[in-house]
Amino acid sequence: MTMMNRMFFLTLSCLVVCIGCGKTSEEVQTVDVSGVVTLDGKPVEGAEVNFFSKVGNFLGTGVTDQDGKYTLYQGAALGENQVWISKDTSKSDTNPAGMDPAENPDADPSQMAAAAGTEGDIEAKGEQIPEKFSDPDKTVLKFNVQEGGSSNADFKLTE
Repeated sequence: MTMMNRMFFLTLSCLVVCIGCGKTSEEVQTVDVSGVVTLDGKPVEGAEVNFFSKVGNFLGTGVTDQDGKYTLYQGAALGENQVWISKDTSKSDTNPAGMDPAENPDADPSQMAAAAGTEGDIEAKGEQIPEKFSDPDKTVLKFNVQEGGSSNADFKLTE
C-alpha cells in the first residue's frame, strides 16, 4: 500500500470514528443562572459555584466576585441540580516575588504578610467552605432551575 493510500484510509477511519461518536440525544436545554453566596452572613469572594444536572450530565460553573455574586458561564440545565461551592485558597498565588516561602525559606512570616498586604489577615490554606457544601459527593445543596432561568439562586451558608 502506498503512503497516499495509507493516509486516505487513516483519514477515512478517523472521519468514521468521529461521526460515530457524535451525540445521539438532544442537546441539554440551559438557562442563565446567577446569585449571591454568603458564609455566616459575609459575601464569599473567589468561590467556585457548580451546578450539576444528571439530565445530560451537564455541569455549569461560575466564580463569585468580591460581593459574593456569580453567574454560571454555561448556564444550568433545567430541573433539579446538585450544587457545590468550593473555595480552596491553597490554589491561589498570593505571594509577591521573593516572598514565596519555597523561594525564600528564611523570610519572616510577618514580613511576608506585610509585603502581600495581608498582615493580621492570614487565613488557613485549603478549603474554606464547610464540606457539606463544598464536596460534590456530600453536598446538601440543590437548586431547581426553572424555564426563564434565575437571577436569585442565592446560597446563605453557615458553618
